[in-house]
Amino acid sequence: GDADVNGRIVPGVMCAIALAWPAAVVAQNTRAIAIRAEMASVLLQSKQYEEAASEYRVLLAHSPRNHAYRLNLARALMWGNRPREAEAELNVLITQRGREPQLEAMLLSARQQLVPSSDEAASWLRERPTSLEYRRMLARSLARERRSMDALTQYDTLIALRPSHDLFLERAYVHLERRDFAAAERDVAASIRLSPTGDAHVLRRDLYRVRGDFTAA
Repeated sequence: GDADVNGRIVPGVMCAIALAWPAAVVAQNTRAIAIRAEMASVLLQSKQYEEAASEYRVLLAHSPRNHAYRLNLARALMWGNRPREAEAELNVLITQRGREPQLEAMLLSARQQLVPSSDEAASWLRERPTSLEYRRMLARSLARERRSMDALTQYDTLIALRPSHDLFLERAYVHLERRDFAAAERDVAASIRLSPTGDAHVLRRDLYRVRGDFTAA
């Protein structure tokens, strides 16, 4: 069971052989690099993300400008719930290759898994000022930091450009934080008109209760 009919090493044995080689030997052995790269791919496809990331880091130490290795490292990190490290690798790739749509989409996906400060989110928006997704991340970070007026400015812009039920609902919560119940009710009503979600109805009930309208609640 060590090789197939053509004499090629099967993945399980290939992994054991590659792991036995230290990084210094890998750097000197073309065949070892090829085996290690194939093994890293097997690990990634098998959802063994931690092990795959380790292998791709060894490969990148030998070939730091190999875009395929770095892209697969970013995938392993993101799928392995390490979005901050994935973001760093994607930024290197974008520096090397430019803002390709696939890389931009992966970078956005990684950043959406983070909880950025408003300063960090603002820096992302400065890099991509036309992106509604990055503007929304800034709005959310400002709301988390209770910078309500700044958050409302961002939500106003987002809703003016592309109104949606979830944006109205998020802005309603910012109004609620400011205790502007009338504005919150208007946004909840707008959200329900676009899509009557359970979350919107729950917030509307709570707003009715705040002003003592228990029958409506």
